[in-house]
Parts: sequence; C-alpha cells; structure tokens
Amino acid sequence: EIWRYRISSPGAKTINIIFSKFILPPEATLFLYAENGENIFGDLKTLQFVASDATDNQLATPVMQPDSIIIEVDISTDAFVPEDMELEIGSINIGYRGIGGREEKDRR
Repeated sequence: EIWRYRISSPGAKTINIIFSKFILPPEATLFLYAENGENIFGDLKTLQFVASDATDNQLATPVMQPDSIIIEVDISTDAFVPEDMELEIGSINIGYRGIGGREEKDRR
C-alpha cells in the first residue's frame, strides 16, 4: 500500500517540512521527492535514527528546490499496524529567495 501527500506553493524556490511527530515502523518507508520526479530523498527512515535519539521524535527534512513536493509512505507488508506509525507535519517552510538568499539570476 502506498500513501501520498502533495504540498505545493507556486513560485516557491525551496520547501522543507518539519515533522512534529516522526515514528515509522520497520514495515514502512518514507520518501520525499519533487512532483516532477527529481530531487528524491529516501528512505528517510535513515534519518529516523536521528529523530528517535531526540526525546520528541521530530524531524526536519532536507531543503528541496521545487515548488511542489510529494511525501510518500510505502507499506510493504500485511503485518503493518497503523497505530505503530506517527507522522504529523508541524510546519512547512517555504523559501522565496532561493538558498543563501540569492535570486536565481545571481547564481552562475
């Protein structure tokens, strides 16, 4: 089973997400990618180890440069128990100046 959630902000230079709750069971894999299929980050479960070392299980995703992204959770087994997964988006950060505050025309 695959769950997808699209986040779009037309004209944005960057997007990143702060999960206020990020707990994935072994049966689930989370991917983050641009809607056009580029800039794929996954399996974010490797970042979960960083999140689970913290007492609050929060996770900030890498900054991505499209204006529309997809969060995808892939559940690969029938043994999955929904109660074992907690994903909550605490904030979505949108950048309109690009990374480093420079406009696109300044990048060479």
